[in-house]
Parts: sequence; structure tokens; C-alpha cells
Amino acid sequence: MTRIGIDLGTTTSLAALADEHGPRVLPRGAGLVIPSAVAFDAPPERQAPILGLPADRHHRSVRGVKRLLGRTWEEAMGEGARIWFPMGGETVRLG
Repeated sequence: MTRIGIDLGTTTSLAALADEHGPRVLPRGAGLVIPSAVAFDAPPERQAPILGLPADRHHRSVRGVKRLLGRTWEEAMGEGARIWFPMGGETVRLG
């Protein structure tokens, strides 16, 4: 039986397989890790998001969103905290 393990890191992610030959990390392009980034060229209803290395190099990418997963809006915003995401010369603010 083959199993897959995925490490969804805040900055980078990777995937590994474990089978009868033992565990091994799956290579992705130029390396083993994949940037944890997403980018959008158009609204999501018109185009699928760009993921990984292409998104990391894109001028409208968002990174570090994983830090907010599992939190309520109040927890993410903390005590008046503001979270900023650079996106291609613009800055998107949550909070």
C-alpha cells in the first residue's frame, strides 16, 4: 500500500510517498519544497488560481495566509491588529 504525506507549511510545502521501498520526498521542479503561495490574474469565478512556484514569482501573489487558518475573525485580528499582504505594488489589508 502506498501512502502520501503532505506538509502544508506557512512558507513552503512538500509531499512524500511511503511504500514498500520506504519513504521518499517527491521532487517538484527545481527542488523538493513548493512555495506556499497563491496568485490571481482574474476573479476566481473566471480563472483558476495560480499555485506554488509560479504564484510565488507572480506580481499579485499572497503568502502567509496559513497563519490565519482555524482562527475566528476576532482571533485573527487580535487586539486591533492589522494584517497586510503585498500584492503587486498594492497592499491588501485585513482588519
